[in-house]
Amino acid sequence: MSVDKNLFLYDLAVVSIMKNEGPYIKEWLNYHLLAGVDHFFIYDNESPDNQREVLQPYIDAGIVTYTFFPGTSPQFPAYDDAVNRFKFLCRYMAFIDGDEFILPKSKSTITEVVDEILDGKPNVGSLGLNWHMFGSSGQKNADYTRDVTERFVYRAPSDFVSMIKDIVNPRRINYFENPHYMLHYDGFYTINEDGVIVNGGNNKPSTDKKIVINHYVTKSYEEYMNKNKRGDVVYTNGKYEDKYFNNLESASTIFDDEILKYRDSRQKALPSQGGDPIKTFAEMKRINYAKLYNALIVNLAPVIPQNVPINFYEGKMETFLICRVMSSYLKEKIFDDKTANFFEEVSLNALHKTLMARLQIADVKLLLSELPNILPLNYPVVKDIRNACINLISQIMRMMRTNVPGHMPLLWREYAWFIEYLNLLKAFK
Repeated sequence: MSVDKNLFLYDLAVVSIMKNEGPYIKEWLNYHLLAGVDHFFIYDNESPDNQREVLQPYIDAGIVTYTFFPGTSPQFPAYDDAVNRFKFLCRYMAFIDGDEFILPKSKSTITEVVDEILDGKPNVGSLGLNWHMFGSSGQKNADYTRDVTERFVYRAPSDFVSMIKDIVNPRRINYFENPHYMLHYDGFYTINEDGVIVNGGNNKPSTDKKIVINHYVTKSYEEYMNKNKRGDVVYTNGKYEDKYFNNLESASTIFDDEILKYRDSRQKALPSQGGDPIKTFAEMKRINYAKLYNALIVNLAPVIPQNVPINFYEGKMETFLICRVMSSYLKEKIFDDKTANFFEEVSLNALHKTLMARLQIADVKLLLSELPNILPLNYPVVKDIRNACINLISQIMRMMRTNVPGHMPLLWREYAWFIEYLNLLKAFK
């Protein structure tokens, strides 16, 4: 069952962990704002260049949420952090790097394409987007006065690589197996733009008629070698060798400036910028608190009466979890305490009712992942939710033990996950 898109702060947010992207990040942000991205969660992996300085105006304008994120190989921890903290704020999340540009082809914006593809497919957790790999276009030296998308216009054939990146319903992510592949909660999966299920982070043959990612992985030879010396968020050194550069360069024989035509058409549709594009984007992406308030009323009013049939609550776990988070968020923005508490308590009462209706395991896991934020709340219904979850987890664990004893090693991760939440629940009295 789809969730009311008016309940979210952001229709589409991009999550990216970056290092030393100072020369490129302004183009990357402005392009994706034109393409329909509403917000960015940027994780800075100890960049010594001017990356933070370039980001600061976007942070000040409320377009970027910035997190300093030190450490080696931090990509998965950064992705996990973004999902845990922000999954209820965004209808979709895209997980891409600073050299990847999402190009919608069949519609005006990224979300319009995604909605078109996912329409009528309630169990899809993510849309896999293939890469178009761009080489150096014969350029040896870096030219930071020109945009990346203008400098590099020759790419390899679509099937040069088959790996994907994903645009995701973040509330359906179980965990990331690699940057190209995530496991969803039970019953959800990844598809390509043709609706075909994608497994393992590779979509072969590539699909690129409706939406694709332009991947400017090498840029000029000078930039490529600089990247090799400094490393990135995954590799400290050694990946970026001449062989990789030369293979892509020799394959990049297809002229492709489609992204420039798209960018220019979107630029023309912008309101007058008055000399400051960031202010223009900030105004365009401003959160509409009245819309959120009305969405809460629309989604919660039907559950206020006491005699609502229990089957009404089937498939609505995700909706009521979002309502609870939005109630709490709006408390800081427009609600007084009494109004905020009313909306939050109605949301929690509805959550409790969903536990009495027919449930998917995916909905159970989504609720359990949010328990650390629910259990400390001071509402009588929280105790009822706690007790219902204890009983539910016990039933699930019993079924896992009795129905598939021979496969228990394969389910150990799942079993341990349920034990962790059972212990959490029992710790709260």
